[in-house]
Amino acid sequence: MSAFTPPTVEEVRAYCAEKGFPDFAEEFHDHHETRGWYPKGSTRKMVDWQAAVRTWNRFQSKFAQRDAEKNPLPTRPELKPAPQPTVSILPLEAMEAPRTFKGQSVEQELLALGSPGYPADIPTEKK
Repeated sequence: MSAFTPPTVEEVRAYCAEKGFPDFAEEFHDHHETRGWYPKGSTRKMVDWQAAVRTWNRFQSKFAQRDAEKNPLPTRPELKPAPQPTVSILPLEAMEAPRTFKGQSVEQELLALGSPGYPADIPTEKK
């Protein structure tokens, strides 16, 4: 018995075409290359890669169904339009009065106190 020689991707692709299988040559080759061409559960290298290609083809639909069940495609949630903001125009009388503190507007008082947001050296209007 001769030693096993792994096929190239092109050899697998040609064999798939010859048998009328879908082109899964790269997937097949990469899978077995990463495993060192040892069949699953075996301690001996693969003997007949053509038989492995035929088996791979036979189980393709079963693998696809299993993978779809394990990892279903995410469903997209139904998008609802954002609510439109309501705009109401208030009469001038209903508008809020200016904020005051000790007879001054809050902004003027902050300026007078030298608040970090309103430095004291900024000139203010005097009444």
